[in-house]
Amino acid sequence: QVEAVRGYRSSHPKDRHFPPEESIPWNGRATPDVSALGEGYQVVIGGRVSSVGGTSASAPAFAAMISLLNDARFQRGMKPLGFLNPFLYQHPNAFTDVLLGTNAIGRGTGEIPFGFNCTFGWDPATGLGTPKFDLLLDAA
Repeated sequence: QVEAVRGYRSSHPKDRHFPPEESIPWNGRATPDVSALGEGYQVVIGGRVSSVGGTSASAPAFAAMISLLNDARFQRGMKPLGFLNPFLYQHPNAFTDVLLGTNAIGRGTGEIPFGFNCTFGWDPATGLGTPKFDLLLDAA
């Protein structure tokens, strides 16, 4: 992850939403690592179908993918992936790099003062990007 963040820091797109440099802990833990669709998940609650979204939808979906990767490894007599970050950052090609967009948006309130744009490679808006399960499975 250190190299991914270093790459972003050396070439990130600056616009009016980019936070003041002194407010960014460049030597800290950078997030997110990955992104996933976060809207329109259909769930059944109390017998009724509802649409849910946000991290509460995308995080379990990504966790389920990792569970399937671990199952595939188990079927081949391999150990589970364990701490995931080394695997993720060794296989950036297993993600669709999100190149357009920003996280400088509020919840129904329009723009907010600060945020990050998507750009080539890892970025603080979408991490490495969205998973390509087939490539993750091949890599696992």
